[in-house]
Amino acid sequence: NTDFLIYLSAVFGFKNDSGNVRRPSDIDLSATAKRINHYLKNGAKRVSIADSQGVADADLTGRIIQGLISRGVDPLKLEYHLHTDRIASGDKLEAAYDLGISHIDTTLGWSGGGCTMVKAHGNFPTVEAVRRLQNHGAATNLDLTKLDVLFCC
Repeated sequence: NTDFLIYLSAVFGFKNDSGNVRRPSDIDLSATAKRINHYLKNGAKRVSIADSQGVADADLTGRIIQGLISRGVDPLKLEYHLHTDRIASGDKLEAAYDLGISHIDTTLGWSGGGCTMVKAHGNFPTVEAVRRLQNHGAATNLDLTKLDVLFCC
């Protein structure tokens, strides 16, 4: 059998063609929660929710995830995929973790360079995510000292 991870882009909002950010409404969150639960009930192991354009801060991240949870989405079945152009955005990673998200999508260094299709920032680097979460009290399955060695030479 092939396992599927379903990826939902722009769950936290997106920039339209004129550069304005469109934020999800309660109706959007209800539809998103319904979609997520549909995929989970029909065989998906997890659903990845993405801040594809890096438009969310920690507060919005927390409100969106809490909104999904309050609509019946199990946070243990979610993955968090964040884009950003700065390490300081790790606070939204911590907000997701604090709400029960334990699966995090990251990248090696800042590789990926963002998404040219939506002019997004890059994926959050694994080393910084591990460092951030360990400093936040999370146990991770990655050895930070060994990861740091990979990038030093």
